[in-house]
Amino acid sequence: MNIQLEKEHIIEQIQQINDVDLIKALKSLLSYSQKKQEVELIPEWHKSIVRKRLSEAQAHPETLLTWDDMMQELDS
Repeated sequence: MNIQLEKEHIIEQIQQINDVDLIKALKSLLSYSQKKQEVELIPEWHKSIVRKRLSEAQAHPETLLTWDDMMQELDS
C-alpha cells in the first residue's frame, strides 16, 4: 500500500463531498485522531520522572500518605 497514493485518493473523494454533516463528521474524526496522537506522545523525561517517583515510593513506603491523610492535609 502506497500511503501517499491513498491520501491523494481520499483528498480527491473529500473534494467531491457536498454533504455538510459528512464534512463535520470527517472533521471530528480528524480532530479525534490528532488528539489521540498527542496523548500518546508522552515525553521520555515525563516517563523518567514517574519511574523515579515510583522507585522512591517502593523503596520508602513509610513516607507515603494515605488518601485520607492527604485530604486532611489539603483541608488544613
